[in-house]
Amino acid sequence: MVLLITCIILGVIVLISTFGVGVYFYKVKNTKKYFYLMCSTPLVGLLLLFGSFCSVGANEVGIIYHDKYGVLDEVKYEGFQTKSIYEHITKIQTSNRTAQVKVAGQTKDSIYADFEITIIYRIDAANAGKFFKRTSQTNISTDQLNSLCKEALQSSTIKYDIYGILGADLETVRTDFVEDLTILLLDRYAITTVSASFDDIDAGNRVEEIIKQKAEAQQKIEISELEKQQAEIEALTAKVKAEAEAAIVRIKAEAEAAKVELEKTAISDMIDAIYERSNKEGTQLLTYTQCAEIVLKQIYYDKWDGVLPDYLGGDNASIILPSLS
Repeated sequence: MVLLITCIILGVIVLISTFGVGVYFYKVKNTKKYFYLMCSTPLVGLLLLFGSFCSVGANEVGIIYHDKYGVLDEVKYEGFQTKSIYEHITKIQTSNRTAQVKVAGQTKDSIYADFEITIIYRIDAANAGKFFKRTSQTNISTDQLNSLCKEALQSSTIKYDIYGILGADLETVRTDFVEDLTILLLDRYAITTVSASFDDIDAGNRVEEIIKQKAEAQQKIEISELEKQQAEIEALTAKVKAEAEAAIVRIKAEAEAAKVELEKTAISDMIDAIYERSNKEGTQLLTYTQCAEIVLKQIYYDKWDGVLPDYLGGDNASIILPSLS
């Protein structure tokens, strides 16, 4: 509208100026040809061409304000395009934006904590007209965003106590907050929430000291439990080791006993064989005791290392051989 009024004013000025020039030359030189300069007045309308085109950059959308109809839901998308001279374009970014806010939330146990929050959001092209109608701005103000964050945060933190929020329930609280904030931003300002994170939570020195003490106490309990488990493992290991050693001793003893028994059996078989051979034809050449002495002496000498004993008993002392039992 401003451009149109400007063109009209300029057109009137040009028309009056050229008419004056024509009158001047008609009186001075008695010629009417300068009146044809008035025909240049419509050329002023070419200025309207400057208001008939617009350019919308990348990741932007053009909000249309019509002099007659106000803000339109229709928008101009990226690129160079035509428009009416009655339309005025306000450009709004559609790429992701980041905001840091600090708001307080009350917990279930009536503790106030300060939350530092980072929010990533965007204004979608389809909702840009609605956003502009509600804010008349190209971006949401800090006060508006803080108000919504406080409302969304309060509805989440009131469900949990401060120790849960600073501990195991933190992610649950954040998820609830993001869900509530997403609904509020879209419903009230037509803004799409991308993500939100809790950068820091300050619940005061007293609460943080209590949490620290609880953590240290829990750590001591866990250490004590680990030490107890280690002691039980060591005791079990010692028991298993003792049982294994006892089993080894028992197995060795059984093996030695079995070996002795096998040796006795082998010696008996050897004596029996000699006795049978010496009495094969019915004539008793050797007694069973003599056969036993032969075998025992042979075994003794097979095992003897050649070292004689230092002392022998009596003049007729002889090497004492083990008896066969």
